[in-house]
Amino acid sequence: MAHLTLQHSFNKVEGVSVDTHVHRISGRLGWVKNAATPGKTAEQLEAWLPKDKWVSVNHLLVGFGQTICKPIGPRCWQCKVAKLCPMRPKNKAPGSASATKKKKAVATDSEESKEETGEE
Repeated sequence: MAHLTLQHSFNKVEGVSVDTHVHRISGRLGWVKNAATPGKTAEQLEAWLPKDKWVSVNHLLVGFGQTICKPIGPRCWQCKVAKLCPMRPKNKAPGSASATKKKKAVATDSEESKEETGEE
């Protein structure tokens, strides 16, 4: 938050502002390695990201993290950079073959459970 305050209130760029979205997405994209905290993520991003991008990376990744690259159930099928992302193979679009199989398995388990208990 301090970096955002400096950037927007005083037009000073002292570092990358890392919130939960920037931290998560930087890790997913492989931009940082083993960064256990937002502070470590900031350090690693600042080491390679050009300083003129430090302000914009936060705004880009926050919006992206709220709409597409969500913490649970990322929408990889809607992502414009999915081809570059190591997470892509782990997430299938709704209605895809594997997503449909999972739904059917859950429905079957639910029906079997109802039969065992005598519910309709």
